[in-house]
Amino acid sequence: MSQLDGKGRRFRSSRQFCYETIEHIVRTRHAAFAQNKSDKHKDFLGALLRDTEVQEDPKALRETLVTLLFAGRDNVQNVLSWSVYELSQSPSWMEKMQAEWSHGGRRADSIISYEELQVSTHASGSEWMDYNNT
Repeated sequence: MSQLDGKGRRFRSSRQFCYETIEHIVRTRHAAFAQNKSDKHKDFLGALLRDTEVQEDPKALRETLVTLLFAGRDNVQNVLSWSVYELSQSPSWMEKMQAEWSHGGRRADSIISYEELQVSTHASGSEWMDYNNT
C-alpha cells in the first residue's frame, strides 16, 4: 500500500522543485558570469561555473549542488574549508582573530573552549555582519 499513500508523488514533486530552483540559480549566475566575465559572489558555485568541464554537463553541476546542499557532512566540510580560505584572503580579519586569540596570554597552540568562543568579541559582535564591507 505504500505506493498509494502519495509519499512518492510528494517526494518527486519536491525533488523537481529543488531541481528547478537550483537550475534557475545556475542559469541566472551563468548568464551574469557570461555577460561580465567575472563573478562578484566568489563562492563555490562561481568556482564551478568557471570550470569549463562543469559547464559542459549541467546535470552533473545540478547533482553536485544538490549533494552539497543536502549532504550534512560534506556541507560542514565545505563551509569550514571555504571559511578558512576566505579568512586567508583577508589579512585584517586574520590579525583581528590572532589578536583576540592571544588576548589573555594564550599560547599559540592552546585550544579555545566553547564558553570562551561564546563571549568572543568578534564571534558575538555585529562586526562579523560587516565582513563584506571590510
